[in-house]
Amino acid sequence: MRWMRRIQQIVGGVGMGLVLALSSPEALMANTVNPPSADGDLAVATRTQERITGEYGLAGSLVTYDARRTGADQATVTLIVNGKRLEGTVDFAARSGSWTGHGAILGTDGKTALLGMERALAGAISPKRSRIGPHETLLYRAVMFFSEAPAGFPLTGGEFAAPTERTAIKQPSSGPTSTDAGEPCLDPITGEVSVLACQVGGEDGILYMPTGCTGGNALECHDSDSHCYRCTVVAVGKAVHCKGRCGGGCCVPDGLGIYTYDCLDHDQCCGDHGGCFNPWDGECGDEYGDAFDDFWLASTNCGWQC
Repeated sequence: MRWMRRIQQIVGGVGMGLVLALSSPEALMANTVNPPSADGDLAVATRTQERITGEYGLAGSLVTYDARRTGADQATVTLIVNGKRLEGTVDFAARSGSWTGHGAILGTDGKTALLGMERALAGAISPKRSRIGPHETLLYRAVMFFSEAPAGFPLTGGEFAAPTERTAIKQPSSGPTSTDAGEPCLDPITGEVSVLACQVGGEDGILYMPTGCTGGNALECHDSDSHCYRCTVVAVGKAVHCKGRCGGGCCVPDGLGIYTYDCLDHDQCCGDHGGCFNPWDGECGDEYGDAFDDFWLASTNCGWQC
């Protein structure tokens, strides 16, 4: 199946310069707390300038987290989602990092828990107050990233280093294209149907949308098992469920309003092919791979979501 193919290494980067802060210092400062309850509670067991640990529970799912500062701008994070271990390491100063899920596949329950955890973390963060550490920034980004994984996609891992960062109007990528969603992908040599024939790499580095989240139209491009690579102009921004935002959901007051074309391509692919929550849906794995660097390293270009 398409989602089983190996994701190519992402190359590219961006400086960090991200300022986030706690809306109330007490919100995450507790040294000991009760375990999270089934209705969705964020529990912080330890929080220092070097480390933050705790749990989040939602509807029977449990996420444990441990993020550690390893240098002035370096950090590592570990999430265990219903027993599945997800890890990330980022050097924000060097604009590089890596992640792995050890081949795990997140089901709908795990993805839903991470989406809830993103909102819970966001509720304790304000972009207008004190700076948070790189380990806390990485924790939030890791939750955003893994919550967006296609439900049937094996999280094998990837690396990113110095991706290109720019703001521009996206142009269509070269390669086989189709305007018919039902058109089969034909191998140009054999003439036989092949799901690999029309798969075109659409990785844009970190390409920010000029409009940010203010709305408007933008070009998105993706392929799938059911159609060749094609580009379509679509509406983006807050008015259309925050399409183009890196991270799940909408109206999250987190200060991480990141809108990029790679995240738009992934959003549109998920919208066209089962929402990326269908456990058997592997349509959008390469679009997810194209957005690795956007999730881990991109700077905010929107801010508050509501």
